[in-house]
Amino acid sequence: MIIKTFLHLIILTSIISAQQFTIKGKIVDENSKTPLSFVNIRVAETTLGTSSNSNGEFELKLAKSNVMLIASYIGYYSDSLSINVDGNKTNINFNLKSTDIVLSEVIVKPGVNPALEIIRKAIEKKNLRNNKLKNYEVEAYTKGLVRTTEEISAGNNSIGVGLGGSDTTELIIAGILENHSRNYFLQPDKFKSVILARKQSANFPPSINTLTGGRLIQNFYDNDVNFLGRDLPGPISDNALDYYYFRIENITAQNDQKIYQIYIEPDNSADPGFSGKIFITDSTFDLVKVDLILNRAANTGNLFDTVNVYQQFDEYNGIVMPVDYRLFVKANLLGLVRFGFELNTIMFNYSVNSSFSENIFDKAIVTVVPDADNIDSMYWQNTQTIPNTLEEQIAYNRIDSVKSIPKSFLVIIPFLILV
Repeated sequence: MIIKTFLHLIILTSIISAQQFTIKGKIVDENSKTPLSFVNIRVAETTLGTSSNSNGEFELKLAKSNVMLIASYIGYYSDSLSINVDGNKTNINFNLKSTDIVLSEVIVKPGVNPALEIIRKAIEKKNLRNNKLKNYEVEAYTKGLVRTTEEISAGNNSIGVGLGGSDTTELIIAGILENHSRNYFLQPDKFKSVILARKQSANFPPSINTLTGGRLIQNFYDNDVNFLGRDLPGPISDNALDYYYFRIENITAQNDQKIYQIYIEPDNSADPGFSGKIFITDSTFDLVKVDLILNRAANTGNLFDTVNVYQQFDEYNGIVMPVDYRLFVKANLLGLVRFGFELNTIMFNYSVNSSFSENIFDKAIVTVVPDADNIDSMYWQNTQTIPNTLEEQIAYNRIDSVKSIPKSFLVIIPFLILV
């Protein structure tokens, strides 16, 4: 009864809030005018923020106020805009200038790999960070996209996919899941995710929509990162230097902060792990971004063609925390069915090392509030989201207008296999 009342209070507090206005815009490269994907946008002196979608578009839900918005991205100078939030605004655009500071060359001595010292210091910084972090509370908005060559339907924990389409057939968005959650963590390993609201395309039941900001998100500040039911050493895990090969691939910058772009792969290709790029700041040695794929050894049974994970970090209350999480999966099951899955999550409203009731950790790790499926459009207008791309808008209209779903599905994909 206590837990149920607590959950009702959470949803009530989320709905009864000051009027929110929607601030929309786009972020592009100043010279090429190319949209910049996944740019971090923060409201200065707050824990509010979001990131741009794949088309460089963003939106923020803010109460009436005067605020400073800051857009930051590795390889660019940050840009800031002061705005008076007194109504909806649709043209708050950023033009980011690429960094042009002169960066010193990396001196490589015979037999010495300079990347190893950077990783060693990043591991030390990670341990200091983890010792400082006692607990946190954060909201998350999560959007999942399922792509197939055919229309699909879903049950409580699986997706039915019809056979069809050649290797050249384009994958279409065949299902969309969105939810808003509040997530709690308490050292050493207590975690709770409360889904406050959820919506999905008409071919998915609400019961499958539990892919919250907490349930699937991995944190690359952890020693072990779980994928496909297996714990894999993270790129700055305590044993990373014995497990991975590292190489400085490039030196870039964010503003005047030098950042090392380091290539990583397992020393032994037969060992399951990650390969790709990680980004570590000079002087502070914080991990600020990862862009990695699972290697073949981690891909159990070669079930997936590619699994790419992308995550960025920023500082809250003196502690570096994840600000987003992107997962991109492509698969070809037995040469019969091609599908893809994308997960896009943003985290905002962090409260780090503040007290909250430990009763929240009772019962299930993931809880859905009773009214999560009955939330009206006003709720979503006041809740931070990632704007739908034109492709996503078209997919929603197409799927929701379909009255009959194909009745013959020859392949059933356990949806939560991605957890």
